[in-house]
Amino acid sequence: MNVSITEISPASSEARQLFKLLDKHNLSHCPPEVCNLLQPEEMEAIESILFGVFCHGVLSAIGGLKFHPDYAEVTRMYVKEEHRGQGFARCLLERLKQEAVSRNISVLKLETSENFKSAMNLYTRHGFELCAPFGEYVDRPWNTYMHWRNGS
Repeated sequence: MNVSITEISPASSEARQLFKLLDKHNLSHCPPEVCNLLQPEEMEAIESILFGVFCHGVLSAIGGLKFHPDYAEVTRMYVKEEHRGQGFARCLLERLKQEAVSRNISVLKLETSENFKSAMNLYTRHGFELCAPFGEYVDRPWNTYMHWRNGS
């Protein structure tokens, strides 16, 4: 299988399509008021990076990091339905960890929902643990917060 992970622009037409699919997926599982739907323009306006997983030249998955002074936030993780179960999310998460470590960032945080069982399982398998809300997030029944520390 010809698969590559590359930095991409959130504003690219391919990335925008995956942002829309992810938004639709999130809104089908959680109420709109608890969904954190970072948009391409917002992602470009802040210090962040977005990676795409390409399978035979087709964008199949995305995942990014929002950089904060003392941590980076994993954001916009999504694998197209037809590409799930092929290890793309695992490879993408490892690439995000590598990017953080290369920037001397030792803590990753993320917000998800217990409604996303496969995402929760992925993060747990890769060393993420439950934590308190961080940054602008608040404690809500639908939201789950996790962190990972390099070397722990």
